[in-house]
Amino acid sequence: MRGIVIVMMEIICWVLFFLNIAGSVYLGADFVPVYAQLIGVDVPDPIICMVIGGVVGLLGSVILFGLVFAVIDIRAQTKRAAQLLDDLKERRTAASQRMRD
Repeated sequence: MRGIVIVMMEIICWVLFFLNIAGSVYLGADFVPVYAQLIGVDVPDPIICMVIGGVVGLLGSVILFGLVFAVIDIRAQTKRAAQLLDDLKERRTAASQRMRD
């Protein structure tokens, strides 16, 4: 069951990844010329604006999903560390019980 959840989560992340890039390309065509005019630079061609938007979207997706997977990994390691700590406590309790007997 856990494997199915991980696979479904990965599929959702890939879909969001490509939707983010596609949306950034679309928004890049709209907003890059506005920003270029604001800073006083010549407005680039629409294709260049879309490429700039796509690159920004790609960087944003990589950072976002890197953070998501880092949090998932940290939670898994924390859970594993808690389990190892519980095992250590049980061993210590069993060893002290043997010493008493």
